[in-house]
Amino acid sequence: LYCHHGVHPHNQSYAYVVLPSRSMEQVAHFNTDDVEILCNTPTLQMVGGKAFGQDVWAAVYAAQTVRVGRILLPFGKAGLYQLRRSG
Repeated sequence: LYCHHGVHPHNQSYAYVVLPSRSMEQVAHFNTDDVEILCNTPTLQMVGGKAFGQDVWAAVYAAQTVRVGRILLPFGKAGLYQLRRSG
């Protein structure tokens, strides 16, 4: 993984997706437009979108409650979470 931001980047950002057990061909054809970044803060990184089907993935670094649309998600402690949308 390499991302060149220059010497003094201002207002720059990047995102990456880990694709375990994927062939080089599958990685080459992965459509990043199918990934929706739902939250990206110092204490929470959450993604969803077509690439993940009905799943939402979250890396939570501190206990917190997060609003996603009309839903409140209480995270009682830091951890990696996989949430499955239903209905």
